[in-house]
Amino acid sequence: MLIRYRRFTLYPGVSPHPSQKGFTLIELLVVIAIIGILATVIVASLGQARDKARTARTQSDLNQMRNIAVGAQINTNETLLEITGSANSYSSCPAATVLSSLAPTHACRADWETAIDTIASVYDTQQSAEILYSDAWGSPFLLDENEGELIGNPCRHDTVTSAGPDRIAFTGDDITIVLPFENC
Repeated sequence: MLIRYRRFTLYPGVSPHPSQKGFTLIELLVVIAIIGILATVIVASLGQARDKARTARTQSDLNQMRNIAVGAQINTNETLLEITGSANSYSSCPAATVLSSLAPTHACRADWETAIDTIASVYDTQQSAEILYSDAWGSPFLLDENEGELIGNPCRHDTVTSAGPDRIAFTGDDITIVLPFENC
């Protein structure tokens, strides 16, 4: 006598034998690991792209400052030292300090903002110099008015420097632009 049993499954149409269909736990873990690795690579690439964009913005700001400074020198026939009244506007900036963490009222920021506002007003620009108050990393720019500073060596270039990605002045990642002479 042949007895037939009817097979019942919890889900109609699904085989009770898992060896034929579906994913194993190991396969799912491998897929999740691959997605995690790809996400890490993408995030790292975006970080590098963000750094390149900040560097490009800072270079653009420095070029704009050069144009404003040269225009101010042409308008007044004076050196930046004579325009700003300072031999180095960055002298109040502390060494080995993250400049972006300085308070808005810190002398380092105030001296830079006063210098760029003075230069921009002499240049007679219609746009505010406020966009040039800090670099792409939030640090104030550092202006060194060198031309005419030393009597024995008056022909030294003025410079404007960004502290760069590490936000600490005078380290290897600084971005500096040299301004042309006015009188030399």
